[in-house]
Formats: sequence, C-alpha cells, structure tokens
Amino acid sequence: MKVLLLKGPTAVGKTALATALFDNMPISLISVDSAQIYQDMDIGTGKPSQEFLKKYPHSLIDIITPNISYNVANFIKDVNVLIKKAINEKKYPVLVGGSSLYFNALQQGLSDLPPADKQIRQFIENKAKQKGWSKLHQDLIKVDKEAGIRIKPQDCQRIMRALEVYYLTGNSITNLQNNRKKLNHDWVSVCLFPTDRKILHTNINNRFKKMIKDGLIDETKYIIKKYNLNSSNSSLHCIGYKQTYDYLQNKTNLDDLTQKACAATRQMAKRQLTWLRHEQDIVRINSEYSIQEQLKILQKIVNTSR
Repeated sequence: MKVLLLKGPTAVGKTALATALFDNMPISLISVDSAQIYQDMDIGTGKPSQEFLKKYPHSLIDIITPNISYNVANFIKDVNVLIKKAINEKKYPVLVGGSSLYFNALQQGLSDLPPADKQIRQFIENKAKQKGWSKLHQDLIKVDKEAGIRIKPQDCQRIMRALEVYYLTGNSITNLQNNRKKLNHDWVSVCLFPTDRKILHTNINNRFKKMIKDGLIDETKYIIKKYNLNSSNSSLHCIGYKQTYDYLQNKTNLDDLTQKACAATRQMAKRQLTWLRHEQDIVRINSEYSIQEQLKILQKIVNTSR
C-alpha cells in the first residue's frame, strides 16, 4: 500500500481536507507538525481541540512535554511504526502537516548523524562568546564549504550542529547527509497550494491575532513555569512562542510581538511554498477550491494509488 503525504503551507486548510477524507474512507491520520508534538502548547501551535481529536484522531500530537527534545530521527522511527500499524489495520496512512524538514527526511532518507553532545556544545558556545558566531561560521567554511554556504552566519543553531558533527566524527555534516538511509515506503505527495498570497497572508495574520485573544501569552507563561523553560529549549523556538517569550522578557511590546510573529509565519510559509514549488512528482490542489472540490480530487488520487 502507498502512503499519502498531504502537504501545504501553514494556515492553508490541510486539516479540513484531511478530516473530510477521514469521513469518507478508512484512513489513519498521522501529524507531521514539529510544534504540535508538545503537550500544553495548544493555542500557539493551532492544535485541534481534544473534542475534535476524539472524532478525528491524529497520531504524533501531544506526545512529549516541552522540556524534552524531539528530533527528526525520533520522528522517522515513530512514523515508520505508525505507517506499518495503519497498513496492518487495513487503513490508508495519511501524513498531514507542514514540516518540510520532517517530510524531506521521510522521502529523501535520514543521515546517520551522531546525537548531541553536551560537552562539545558547551565548548562551541564558549568559543562563540569569545569570538562571535561569525568567526565560527568562518571555521565551518574551512571544514565544510557547502554547509558554510548553505547556513547563514546568523543561524547559530545550525552552525553549532554542523561543527558539533565535525568534531564528533571528523567528517563533514554534508558528507554524512549525502549518505542517507531511506524508508521502504511508496510515497504519494499531494499539496494544497494557494494561488493568491494575499489570502494566505490575511489568514496568517488573523489566525495569530486570534491566538493572542485566546490566551497565547498566558499559555506561554504557564509552560515556562510548569516545565522551567528558557531560551535553550527547542519548544520556545516555535514561531509564536519565541516572540511571546521575548515579550515576557520585556524585549518587545505587544504590537511588536504580533508583527514579528506574523512576519515570521509569513516567512515560514514562503519557505514552504518555495520547497513545494520545486518538488517533483507532487500533485497540487488549489487551496481556493471548495472543500468538496478538493476532496473529489484527493479521493481520485487515493483510489488510483491504492
């Protein structure tokens, strides 16, 4: 059996289409969202309600607390088990979400990279404090030119990871990533693709304003206190929470919080669209079609691929 990958930028309507498909055929929904994995992070991730999830169960939602790390390797391992489980239950596996990193790892394979090392990371952080991340970016170019070109000088997380891999293995992250292990599944890629960016941007802006109104600031306060979070936790790097955390640290005001979060979400959507536009062997469905029209196209794709 093939596996359906339902992709699309944030706020485009993927969940509505996936649940419409759920109502019409036996499928197993698996979330591909790097933020909705976290418990107690509901408002800022746009997570469906518990009542909704009882009617339309999604695997890989609310699986860890915000103080625990979860990486692509964890995702690949978990999703492989869930796909096999769905197939054994005679259900069509449908992976729905917008995480290009997760989808790319599924289709292109996962590199055999070493786990994070606290001592190495502390060494790199200390070096960055002394010399600055721009100097470390230059160091990266010396040992891995491709990664140095690919990674921006201000992207300290990726610089740290690339140098960490080199220090641990003596090999560049680029070489290791070129030697990927692929899952043995037959993927069918479909994406909801907006033709009018203005509509998407309006949806993004309105969605975040509703998050603020619904209590995102209080939710962020709650998880910081409950799980003793700080800026080093990956969960607080999620869009919306990162800007709210800065607001709570008195680094910005409420208007700037909203503007920065909306801008970051639009930038993410732009990256997602660029990735989807260049992907080969993918069926694009106009997100401005009615849900009935979208469902009709998607059902045809599923029925011909089973």
